[in-house]
This record gives sequence, structure tokens and C-alpha cells, in this order.
Amino acid sequence: MVFSTLGGGLTAIDPITSEIRWTIADDPPIVAEPQENLQVPHFLPDPRDGSIYQLGQMGSLKKLPYTIPQLVANAPCRSSDGILYSGKKSDTWYMVDPKTGRREKVMGFGDATMDGKEGEQIGWATSRAIYLGRTQYTVMMFDSLAKDKNAKPWNITFYDYNALSAPPELVKEYEYIHLTTTTNGQIVTLDRKQGKFLWQRDLSSPVVAAFLLGPDGLLSVPFTTLSDEAYQAILEESKTGNVNTVKLFQSLYVGEHQSGLYALPSLVDKNTARISTTPPVKLLDGPVGEQNSNKETDPKTVYINDVLHEHAGIMLGHYNMPNEGHANLQLSPTPAGGKDVQSLATIDNYNDGYGLLANNEKNAADIGVQTDPELVEIGINQRTNSNTINRTKTIILQNSNKVQAFINEWFMEHPSGKVHQILIVIVLGMIALFWYTCSTMRELQKQSENGSKTLAMTAESTNGSGSKGSNSSSISAEDLVDLGNGQVRVGKISFNSNEVLGKGCEGTFVFKGSFEERSVAVKRLLPECFTFADREVALLRESDAHENVVRYFCTEQDRQFRYIAVELCAATLQDYTEGDRSLELQHHIDVWQVLGQAASGLSHLHSLDIVHRDIKPQNVLISLPDARGKVRVMISDFGLCKKLNFGKTSFSRRSGVTGTDGWIAPEMMRAQRTTTAVDIFSLGCVYYYVLSGGHHAFGDNLKRQANILSHEYNLSKLRSDDDSDNSKTVLAEQLISDMIHKDPQSRPPARCIGNHPLFWDEPKMLSFLQDVSDRVEKLQFHAEPLKSLEKNGRIVVLDDWNEHLDPMITDDLRKYRGYMGASVRDLLRALRNKKHHYHELTPAAQEMLGCIPHEFTNYWVDRFPQLISHAYHAFSICSNEPIFKPYYSAGYHFSRPWYFDADDALFPLLMRDPKPLPKMGSPKKTPPSAASQQLQLQQQQQLKLRKGSYNFRKASDELPLAGVGLQRNLELEKSLALEGDPKRDVFANFKFRRSKASANRSNYKDTQEKEKYVSWTLPPTTQD
Repeated sequence: MVFSTLGGGLTAIDPITSEIRWTIADDPPIVAEPQENLQVPHFLPDPRDGSIYQLGQMGSLKKLPYTIPQLVANAPCRSSDGILYSGKKSDTWYMVDPKTGRREKVMGFGDATMDGKEGEQIGWATSRAIYLGRTQYTVMMFDSLAKDKNAKPWNITFYDYNALSAPPELVKEYEYIHLTTTTNGQIVTLDRKQGKFLWQRDLSSPVVAAFLLGPDGLLSVPFTTLSDEAYQAILEESKTGNVNTVKLFQSLYVGEHQSGLYALPSLVDKNTARISTTPPVKLLDGPVGEQNSNKETDPKTVYINDVLHEHAGIMLGHYNMPNEGHANLQLSPTPAGGKDVQSLATIDNYNDGYGLLANNEKNAADIGVQTDPELVEIGINQRTNSNTINRTKTIILQNSNKVQAFINEWFMEHPSGKVHQILIVIVLGMIALFWYTCSTMRELQKQSENGSKTLAMTAESTNGSGSKGSNSSSISAEDLVDLGNGQVRVGKISFNSNEVLGKGCEGTFVFKGSFEERSVAVKRLLPECFTFADREVALLRESDAHENVVRYFCTEQDRQFRYIAVELCAATLQDYTEGDRSLELQHHIDVWQVLGQAASGLSHLHSLDIVHRDIKPQNVLISLPDARGKVRVMISDFGLCKKLNFGKTSFSRRSGVTGTDGWIAPEMMRAQRTTTAVDIFSLGCVYYYVLSGGHHAFGDNLKRQANILSHEYNLSKLRSDDDSDNSKTVLAEQLISDMIHKDPQSRPPARCIGNHPLFWDEPKMLSFLQDVSDRVEKLQFHAEPLKSLEKNGRIVVLDDWNEHLDPMITDDLRKYRGYMGASVRDLLRALRNKKHHYHELTPAAQEMLGCIPHEFTNYWVDRFPQLISHAYHAFSICSNEPIFKPYYSAGYHFSRPWYFDADDALFPLLMRDPKPLPKMGSPKKTPPSAASQQLQLQQQQQLKLRKGSYNFRKASDELPLAGVGLQRNLELEKSLALEGDPKRDVFANFKFRRSKASANRSNYKDTQEKEKYVSWTLPPTTQD
């Protein structure tokens, strides 16, 4: 991105990292010659688009209906108020290196300099250079009606970079909001979709233009100028995500810079003082030379109006947005062309309705405007065309304001004794104008009503087509045909009024019916609900392409009701959980599929910016089995749905409280701005309802909504009667706690819920644990992510994981290496080794572990319920690594369990001495009896007499050995003699220790004891 500042020059910034890449010093965009006489009207240029504002006596301010480029294009010309204009235009092309910012003049007129170095060369970077064009507009003004005959012309220079205008579709899709200040170079960038703070920079001078730098040059992008107070308020709100709550008003800032005075349209909040753009109207003159004796005056008090009467001056600050002037341009004759004298030409007000957070015509910000013409609300809105009546009201309001401003200005310039007569004439003219306006409004109202009826009839004649191309009748009134026995038909929909599937609010009934020989559910609505029905049908058509959203077929209407035909389902989620057919339904689809598909359907709605606002068990349906016996879960009942405006992330407070009591998010009850997070809260309550067998996390019906507001919930029903943990229970508690979090921004997006470990199958769990074990296998204890994995690991390994495995498995593990019972890494290492060497296990051990992957995975996670959860949260810091990306959702991390932030007394010991701790050693055995101890002692004495001694003192460069010895440990059994063995493998323990001369003593892997086993063959004749 490239920003142009009022101080002159360009600054290139990385829009993602906010790193300043380069800067180019240049002339300021506005260079105005100081006016010597401040009594005459003062002209203030807008450095963004070259607009001109005229500041008169007593602070009267108006905008001229033409810009500096327009004056140059029409020069020489004269305005109707006697100002003579002469203009000059000069263009220059530069070649700029986009990486370093060095530039070289290619061609142009004038003596432009670059960074104070005339003729700078960019050298070898020419191949990647881009071309930038810059235009210099110079206007000279002279007041031909000035009373001061010694008045001099006043000139102003405006520089503008040649930039492409962004098309409307690109402006709507632009992902950033750039906010700047009027007095300094502060700039902050927000995320347009979520309103989150991204970065902030200080450019030391107010920003007047923003561009994207591409191979074809500059592309204008929108930005917004704010007062310092409004900027700070929005900056604070952006860090909490509530930018939409800041209310702003349009203003014009008059400031002073090194290049002269300037006027900059900006937005202010309610805390910013504004100066009136029209002077006070003089009424009857009061007594001369008398003062009000009842009023106490402070001798130190100085009034601005008194100062302006005595001394010439200009008040700097924020003015109310001025009205446009009415001056016309009269073009001068062009004798060189031999043409006739041109007639008066009026430059139209090109900036009608100026002030909607726009930089200029080509840099229009996408921040919407509320009904109040002055009140602006930060947010991303599409600009909609207002209807004829509202536009007429706006024009009348603008005209009345212009008339009022003209009257005030006239009174200031023509004070005389005929004021009363002229005032009467003006009042009569205003009354006549008001009468004419009212009559015009009535005519427009009638035309609008007729047009609305015509439009409604057209819409009815074209509405009603099915979402997937299914044929359906229009919504025009059809005759209700009674087929007997309660069977009726309306258009292409037929249903039995005796087969009621359900009832809703506002007299809504759902019947079982048919549409084109297909079984459907027919929803009948009263005329009072037609508006909701239209919205529901529109949203159904848009969203029913997903398998987890109920399918829409058609709409019909008779003289009394409207009928909506949707897909017929087998049951609701309430029937699945508590109904008489719950066991039958649970046989077709398990609970984890139900919850996962419900999240998938809600994620589809949110991807379309649709907020359901009434998620509850009754609105989550179970479909009928298809030809393959597959059952689906679907989101239904779109009557309370609402679609977010483009770019918006929340609804206004005027949306009201919607939903079913007990399932409504707390922020909606508090009348806060609501987002898609309200559906996540309701879905979290539904999750607990299903997993707990029909209970609610926030208690019974009477206290439920109050508990929601106070955030008092209980998830104890997720556990079994014996209060024992299992992996699914642990993960469900963590997920539901995040979904019903009191802070909407802390709740997970719907797209992330389906990727939570709660919905992983056994192969994915096993793959994840194996990837984690591979990742930490060679790491030292103080390195991440092993440090996070081992901290508070005793909760995972249950003090010593060896004690919780079957003895057959632990005995097999001890054959090949030693393990630390307190280490999570060693637990994962044991799991990984048993998986890799599964076919080398004995049949009994294989049967105990179960088949890979399902039974094998359950063997480990059932014994260590916290293992999946702990490893998942510990490795969230590695979520961007390619191997772990499939396990995590981009842009959101679930909350870590409480113990992640707790102190761990064992962890420092593990880091200091990673050898097995006394309580965490090998698996415990039953103490041997006294007889067996005596027998073992005798065998050891016999071994001492028989065993040989071998000494390997041969030094090695790679591994210096100190006192390394080999012992042959032979277990003698009474029933087994060596003489009968033709061949036998005997294992020996090698114990390697670094000598004190080792240079790398800090390496734990080199200092720990290692056990290696080797085998060799003994000759048959060997006796000892």
C-alpha cells in the first residue's frame, strides 16, 4: 500500500505486517500563497480532491461547486460572484522501483525535483519498475468586485497522482478499513469482515490519499478521516470488536499546515466540539451603550465574536458540514478558435450528499449512513438507492438549508432599515414554497403507492419457484379444493388437515402432505405471518443446497393462508433424545453424527451470512432413511432467520429479542449487537441437551433464562453415575463450555466445531497421537512443544502410566528399553512402539490391545481420558505446521483446560534430571516371599563363582568409555540345564557413561543411562 500525506511524499507500507518499505519525499499536494488581507473571503483547498471552500466573515463557510481541476479545465473563466480564474496544468511521468522506492523522471514539463537529487537513476531496477504519473494544477484567482483596489491575485497549486479508480465490486470486496486523523499522521487498519484491529502507524502528517501499488500503477482504495477524539474512541472499540457501536457525524476540519491552510472533510463523535458554518442572524437592535446589569461578567472572559470584530482571524477546528455555494462559471471567449462567445455554463454539484466518509469521488469509503442525514455509524454497508419520497425530502431539506444560509449571509452583507420588509417577503416566499412542496409530496406519495402495488403484483406473479428447479405455482390466490376425509389441495400441494405434525407460534400448523407425488411437510401460516413467510422462503431457497439444511419445494396461497412445502422428516432432535422412538432413531444414527451434522448445517448458514436465531431441539430434524438407509440431520424453521448485510458481522440493537426462552444467548437479552455467535450459544445448549439425555445446562424452565444472564451452568450430567472420566466426556465438557461462553467473541465459529477432537474417529486420533510422538521424539525437555506437553502431565498419565496398563503389555515394553512413568512423551512412545511392532506381539497381547485402529486406539484413550485433549491443546502452538494443519482450524483456538496455567512441582524435576523418578519407575511388582528371596540369594552366590569378567577399556573418539563392563546374567532354573541346549541366546546389559572429560555434558541424551541388549551364541560344550 502507498499513502500520500499532506506534508508531501509517498510512504509504502505492507498491509499485513505494517512494515514501512520505503518513503519518497515530494512537494505537498496543496501549496497555497498566503493571503495578505484576511478581511476578504478566504479560500481553503481540500488536499484530497482539490475542492475549494470559501470562509467569509463571522465564520460563514460554504463549498464552491467546482474543484481546482475543473477550474483549470475551464480556464479562463469568471464566476457569478466576480472572481476571475486562470489556470495551468503540467504533467510528469516517473519510473519507480517498487521495492526500494527510488524513482527516475521519464518525461514531463517544468523543473520537478526528486528527493532533492535532480536526475536520480534507478539503475538495474528498470526491468521491474512501474510508471507513475503526476499532474500539477495551478489556479490564480482575482476578486474583480473587491473594494480594495490594491488587492493582488491569489494562486494555489494542487498536485494529484494519476490512479485508477477501483470498481464498485472491488470496493465491496476490499478487506481492510483504513482510518486516519485530521491533524497528524495516525493511521489504523481494521479487518472489514470482523472489525478487528490489525495494525497502527504514525506517518507524521495527515493522509490525503491511499493506493494499492501494482504493475499497472496506482489503484485508489477507500479510507476514512476522523477527528482525534473519534479516532481514539474507534481505536479502543476496535480492540474489543464493537466498532459498530460508535456513532459519528459529518464535519469539515479547517487546519493549518506548513503549506498553508486546508479544509478536510472528516467524521467526529459527540465529544468533539463543532463550529457553526452560518453566522448568527441579526434581529432588532438593542439599546446602545447599555449593558445588562443583572448579568455577572468575568473581566477575564474573552468572547470569540468580540475578537473577530476587532481583529482579523480564522478559527481553526471542526465546522459543521457547509452547504454548497451557487456561483456559476462564465467561460471567456476564445478568439483564437474563431468561435462565438460561449454562454453561461454551470458546473453541476458533482458531490451531492457529500460527506459519506468519502476521500473523493474515486476514493469512496464503504461506511454506511443511517436515517439521520448527519449521523454516521461505523460498519460496512452496501449503499442502497433511497426511494423517491426520501430523496425528495433530502432535496427539500438541502434547499431549505441553502435558503437559510443565503438569508444569513445576505443579512450580514446588507444591514439596513428595510430589513423588516425584506424579511416579510422572504417569509411569504417560504410559505409558498412549503405549500408547493406539500402538494408535490402528496402526488409522489400516490405515485409511490401505485408503484408499490404494481411491484407487489409483479413479484407475486414471478414468485414461488422451487429451489432445485422444481415446478411450483405462483403465490397468487388459489382455490382450496376439498377432496374429502380431511384431504385438501391448494395448487400443487395437497395435505390432510387431520394429520398434524406440529404446531408453532402465531397460529402456525404443520401437516403431512404431498407435492408432485413426493411426501412433504406443509406449513400453514396466517396472513399476519406472510412477511415472515416470504423471508423464510427466500432464505430456504438460498441455503437448501446443503444436505444438513431442510429442503424447500414450493409455496401456495389461498384466500386465507399461505402454504410452504418442505422436506418431510422422521422426528425432531427432541424425539431422538427423549421420545418413545429414541432407541430406534439412535440405531440409525449415533449421537456424534447427530451433533456433527447439526454443526455442519449451521456452518453452511453462517457461510451465507444467515443467522438462524432459534436453534433448539425442536428445530433440528432427523430425516427419513434414504434408499441406502442413510439418515441425515437438518436445520429447519427459518421463520426468525435474518441475513446480515454485506460486510456486516452483527445486527443493530433494533433487531429485538428473538428466539425461544431458555435457548436465547445472553447478549440478545441485554439488547447488545448480535452476531452469528447467538446460534453457537444455542447449539451448545442443544449439545448438552442431547448428551445428558434431555437436561439443560442452565437448569429448569423457571430459572433457565435468569441463569443464562448470570452465566450459572452445570455440566455434571455429562458424566456417568460413578463420576468416572472418559475421553468423550472430557472433550464434550471443554467444547460445550466454549460454545456457551458469556463472551460472544470467545465462542468458536460453526466451521471450527466439526473439526474439534470430539468428532474425530479412531483412525484420526491414532494418527494424531503418532504425529505428536514423532514430533517430540528428539526434543529436549526445555524445548517447545515438549515443554507444554510435559507440564502438568501427571493429570494425563495419572501419576504413573505403567500402573494403568496390563502387566503383559508393561512386561513386553521392559524387554527393549526403560520408560518414565511420569512422562507423557514416554506414554506416546510406548503407544507408537506397540503400533509399529504390533505383529511381533504375542497373540494374547494382540488380543488384549485389540485390532488397529479402532480397538487399539480405544485401549489407550480409555485408560488415559485426558490424553487426546492434553496433546491437542499442547500442540496448538504447532497448528501452522503442515503435518498438524488438518487437525486444527485456522483463525481460532479452543480454550485450554484450567490446569495448563497451574503450577507443576514435578516438571522442574523432570527438566533437571530426566531419569525415572523414584515413584515413577518400572511397574510395581508384588514383594517376593522369604523363601524366594533366599533362593535368589543362593543363585546369586552360584553366579559369582561361575561368571567370567570381561573388560572393554578400548577408548573411542565418538564415545569415551569409563569403567565399562559386561556381565552375563544367567538365570539358573532347577528344571533346565544348559547341557541339553544346542544353542541359546543370552542377553547382556551394556551401561555407557560419559567420562568427566566429555565436552557436551549439558546434553541430556548423552548423560542418561542407556540399556542396550546384544545376543550371541554359546557353544554347546560351554558349562558356565
